[in-house]
Amino acid sequence: LSFLFSCNLIERENQNQSQTNRKLVILSIDGFPGYYTASKSKFKEYIPNLNKLISKSHFSNEVNSTYPTLTYPAHTSMLTGIDPIGHGILYNSPIDPFRKYQGGWMWYDEDIKVKTILDFANEKGLKTASLYWPVTVGADIDYNLPQYWRTKTEEDEKILKAISTKNLYKELQKESGHSVLETTGDTEKLETAISLWKLKKPDVFLIYSTDLDSIHHEKGVYSESAAEKLKKIDSLVGKLIRKLDIYDDPNLGFIVVSDHGFKEVKSVCAPNKILINLGLIDQKNSKWRYFFKTLGGIAILVENKDKDSLSANLNLDE
Repeated sequence: LSFLFSCNLIERENQNQSQTNRKLVILSIDGFPGYYTASKSKFKEYIPNLNKLISKSHFSNEVNSTYPTLTYPAHTSMLTGIDPIGHGILYNSPIDPFRKYQGGWMWYDEDIKVKTILDFANEKGLKTASLYWPVTVGADIDYNLPQYWRTKTEEDEKILKAISTKNLYKELQKESGHSVLETTGDTEKLETAISLWKLKKPDVFLIYSTDLDSIHHEKGVYSESAAEKLKKIDSLVGKLIRKLDIYDDPNLGFIVVSDHGFKEVKSVCAPNKILINLGLIDQKNSKWRYFFKTLGGIAILVENKDKDSLSANLNLDE
């Protein structure tokens, strides 16, 4: 698969203009396939604002993602420049055969083993902000509203208020008129991001959108639903560009990235059924020796080396 990467580095009329107070905004459009921007793609006509940005930018639709090509490993690699095996976020969610974590994901900054771009920015005394970027719960970010959910009910809003920068959620809600939750869409997220920019003017600003990924999982790539969602996202990107004055501010850089694309699938398999039949996963006693962890179209075999793991004296060659 190919992946979208667009960096707004406009030629300025005055190349000698002061470079002080330079700022950077990074927008991630989750699940944006690079092939949507190909010259023969019918979806290219649905993105006039992104096409204009591409024409004014350094652009490639063939940027390689991480291995595995999952949201959380990829977004952490964007911030660290390191492969998942190095930064420690190998999956979206922990290895959890019996759902002890109740569907929890790897939300927490403390699980990242290396420094991120935000850490380096902090060391330079720069002001940082993040709007729903993955793996940022507990991160040292001046203005942070991280991605997090539990029940996808109104209870999540109370949790987000508590784990975001103190009073930030309410302040942004008042300014934008929106709530940002896993159950709200890109309109709420990008318009809240505009409010955060207006109120705080951070030096490094991360923005994360979710709708295109969600509709691809539900309806598939090149679907009519995906086309309509793409049109809406492009309109929001255009609004973001205008509100942040991206084309005319000589000291503002803008990068648009995506973590992965999509391939059409027509069937699924369940390899853990084999391990259950072999006695390597004991559902009755919630113990396991081996487990297939699925990773977006692939699966890896994981061994449980804990002292209380399932003992299985099996001859797998039989």
